[in-house]
Amino acid sequence: MEWNGMEWNGMEWNGINSIAIEWNGMELTRIEWNGMEWNGTEWNGMEWNGMEWNGMEWNGMEWNGMEWNGMESTRVQGNVMERNAMEWKHPEWNGMEWNGMEWNGINPSAMEWSGMEWNGMEQPEWNGM
Repeated sequence: MEWNGMEWNGMEWNGINSIAIEWNGMELTRIEWNGMEWNGTEWNGMEWNGMEWNGMEWNGMEWNGMEWNGMESTRVQGNVMERNAMEWKHPEWNGMEWNGMEWNGINPSAMEWSGMEWNGMEQPEWNGM
């Protein structure tokens, strides 16, 4: 689950081992995202453990107005997605496009995550961040 050599929306994840991030335990340490601290409960002043992401519901199964397939955030973070394999058990994103790639009905686990880009495409913006 290393993101080495991969750009995420212009922000380098190079040298960061994402396997050290415990998603199910909500422990997000030693990570900087474009100068914004991703530590404990805060993401650029926005609550993470408080189940708020820039005013958008996380535990309420809303991500920027796009449904997370009716799954709770803890299931998305820990149980539905196997961290090591990065395999989504429920890949349906309710018809939303992910940077021109249709997630609806396909398994994103077929794509390579480790040390590679997402099919050579730029990463989408995360709510303007």
